[in-house]
Amino acid sequence: EVPLFKRFALQLGAGLAAVYSDAELEFSQSTTLLDPVTGLGPADRSARYTAGDWMLGYYGTAMISYDFSDALRGFVGGEYQSLDDQTIAGPGLEATLKMKNSFGAVIGLQLLF
Repeated sequence: EVPLFKRFALQLGAGLAAVYSDAELEFSQSTTLLDPVTGLGPADRSARYTAGDWMLGYYGTAMISYDFSDALRGFVGGEYQSLDDQTIAGPGLEATLKMKNSFGAVIGLQLLF
């Protein structure tokens, strides 16, 4: 925390991020094959695959705070996060959840004691 003015302060942070993802891949596929000899018609396939895994990455955060009193502080800030990808696979099918980069904003109050 870096004091800026009498009641304002800047807070910076960075570190490792870990997010548990409980993902589900569900699909339905319909292929129409009409064989004049056998008379075979549409082939339908559907399935659901699940995968749970930890995605690791890093984050950075910055906030500006204002002390309303010795016991109450308001803040506003943002956070950047970058995470690994997660792959869900089943027989003949694979999907990758690409988390890449995310940005967020926060605003709130803190009780100081």
